[in-house]
Amino acid sequence: MADDRLPQDELISLVRSLGARVAALESELAVARETDKQLEDSEEKFRQVTDTIDEVFWMTDPRKNSMLFISSAYERIWGRSCQSLLDDPWSYIESIHPQDRETVIAALPRQAEGTYDIEYRIVRTDGDIRWIRDKAFPIRNASGAVYRVVGVAQDVTAIKDSEEKFRQVTDTINEVFWMTDPRKNSMLFISPAYERIWGRSCQSLLDDPWSYIESIHPQDRETVIAALPRQAEGTYDIEYRIVRTDGDIRWIRDKAFPVRNDAMDVYRVVGVAQDITENKNLIRDLNLEKERTERLLENILPKSIIDALKGQENVPLQTLEAPVIAQRIDHATVLFADLVGFTAFSSSRQADYVVQQLNHIFKVFDRLAENHGVEKIKTIGDCYMLAGGVPDHQDDHAVRVANAALAMRVALARINGEKGQNFQIRIGMHSGPLVAGVIGTSKFAYDLWGDTVNLASRMESAGVPGKIQVSESTYRLLQDRFRFEDRGPIAVKGKGEVQAYLLNGLA
Repeated sequence: MADDRLPQDELISLVRSLGARVAALESELAVARETDKQLEDSEEKFRQVTDTIDEVFWMTDPRKNSMLFISSAYERIWGRSCQSLLDDPWSYIESIHPQDRETVIAALPRQAEGTYDIEYRIVRTDGDIRWIRDKAFPIRNASGAVYRVVGVAQDVTAIKDSEEKFRQVTDTINEVFWMTDPRKNSMLFISPAYERIWGRSCQSLLDDPWSYIESIHPQDRETVIAALPRQAEGTYDIEYRIVRTDGDIRWIRDKAFPVRNDAMDVYRVVGVAQDITENKNLIRDLNLEKERTERLLENILPKSIIDALKGQENVPLQTLEAPVIAQRIDHATVLFADLVGFTAFSSSRQADYVVQQLNHIFKVFDRLAENHGVEKIKTIGDCYMLAGGVPDHQDDHAVRVANAALAMRVALARINGEKGQNFQIRIGMHSGPLVAGVIGTSKFAYDLWGDTVNLASRMESAGVPGKIQVSESTYRLLQDRFRFEDRGPIAVKGKGEVQAYLLNGLA
């Protein structure tokens, strides 16, 4: 009978081989146990984290047939057990507010696309209504197929309540409150005042955030567009015009500032737009009134005196008692011009006609004074007074006044020819130091005082009709540029005999 037993050396080899395999299996089993333990520890840590935060973490298969994980915050927010959702993943649809249910169901396919980010209401079992923001994104396997969908659901009721209160406030005020994303691709909020001010619907702006550009006045549009990047910088504060649909033009002041998230990135831009049309019109009217007032003042007082009274310029003025202003001027020329025969003329004419004729003549003299850069001081009856070198220094003050005097004589001759009249002008001039200023507290007038003024007046009253009589001091300033006739000494009240000359024309 044959012996079927293995040879001893083969048996030993087989035992050794089996022992090696058993050792390998035991090693693999130990690794598997350690991996399972690590996985259990990771899952436990994940549960501990998700159990302590307010958001609901969830995980499903792509078709929603199985709820793989739901954090305990679900029970606090939904008021329903996590087990009920694990048993029936579609049961949460029942908790969605009836008015939002179709919208949520229609959006579910976007979960696997990574574009699901939606807000909706739920109705808790106790009847309380809560606002939920739900976001989801897919997890793909090695082949790129979606095999899990994970998400985060957040209770945003408090935020929604704040937004509602904000809406209630903005609905009752005249300013337009608005909110956009930084790139202006979405208008997130616009208050009803937009419709009152712009004359356009809020919905049109919500549908197309860039539609408001069409309402901006063509002349302001490029400026506004160029300024838009400053909204996210917090430096946007601009005024522009809009054209309403009824054609009315309104002025808008628009201010904006950025809102940053926890990472300090700008994720919202909020602003306030105010209708400032009435203010603009008021400012325009005030500016026009200011211009009229300035022109009126400049017809009463020299500009430098006006500026001094307003404290706008540093001029060599000595304030004696506000609003009194005084100047000491070392070099000036004063002229008095009297219409010879006007008194007799006025006594036989109607008052309005007399004033009309005198006004016509003096208006011509005013233009001549302005053209020659001299200052009209005042009129006294039918006497006209002007001066050079006041209130501002002029090296050629005597020349300017002499040219004005010659022009006045020519102008009166022309007016006589036009009107068929025979008025003559008697002019006197004197040069020297004087005091100038504004006195009193009402009906301000710029005036001149001193011996120079008195002697100029005497040169006129002691002069010759149709002639320009000047003093010795004036003659010395003009002798090289004008022709004179030596009249010799003349009697002057309060001065005795004074040398005088008649100015006949340019040399």
